[in-house]
Amino acid sequence: MEVTINPKLTEHLELREKALKQRDPKAMYHLAQIYASMKGKKNEKKAYELYKSSATHGYAEAQFRMGICNEKGIGVKQSIRMAITWYIRAEISAASEEAAAALKTGLTPDAVLTDAEEALNAVGELTGRTARDEIVNAVFSRFCVGK
Repeated sequence: MEVTINPKLTEHLELREKALKQRDPKAMYHLAQIYASMKGKKNEKKAYELYKSSATHGYAEAQFRMGICNEKGIGVKQSIRMAITWYIRAEISAASEEAAAALKTGLTPDAVLTDAEEALNAVGELTGRTARDEIVNAVFSRFCVGK
């Protein structure tokens, strides 16, 4: 008698092995996606733990998912503060990955630096440390600030 194994099961087992034994961030992320697609608090918690492991290894997509989990309270107690932290980390990681990829394609360091500055400005706006000129002008036009 010949036994046929579902290819999805084989793929799941390969991801699990790679995620758990090799601590591969991308594999941990994809395994988390599988758990997240299943119903139940236990699966949500497992997905959160795998996203966190992947995110702490610098995987931007997992960091973004950590933001979503913390924002909505999926697999963890809701925390807007932690959500913002993870969103910022995701932005920084994604910008770093994009900059490295751009340099490999032959883009000049000046052009890459422009992209990096835009990412840093976005992070500054999220944290309240910087503001675009339009925001500053709008505040000053609506309120009398002065003597």
